[in-house]
Amino acid sequence: SCNYRLFDIEQFPELKESPFSGALADKPTQATFTSIYQTIIQPRCLSCHKPDSDSKAKALPFLTYDDLFVSNDDGNPLITPGDVENSLFYQVMIKTGKERMPPDKNGLTAIASDRVEMVKRWIQSGAFQK
Repeated sequence: SCNYRLFDIEQFPELKESPFSGALADKPTQATFTSIYQTIIQPRCLSCHKPDSDSKAKALPFLTYDDLFVSNDDGNPLITPGDVENSLFYQVMIKTGKERMPPDKNGLTAIASDRVEMVKRWIQSGAFQK
């Protein structure tokens, strides 16, 4: 008879939950532009990063995929595919204090660590559109 297990459920407690319920339900599984746009940009960035905003951030809109590949006023690229260290879009999410995005105003809080990790994976994998 067989006397082995494919995995140990105690070693991998996350496998006890269905991916459609509980703690795993809110966690994105793929790092794509669409998932990032829907879970981060749209709800957390567009209040300021759109042309009709009252914020000075309207000069740097995040409405399309191409908008994320421009440079800011200092000439720093928002996203450098494959390079999170030189991708300002990612770097401002991991900062603290006044430099962090989104800022601690208008009720916005720091982006959840699993979402930040998703952005990191997306950039590291080439930041493709789809």
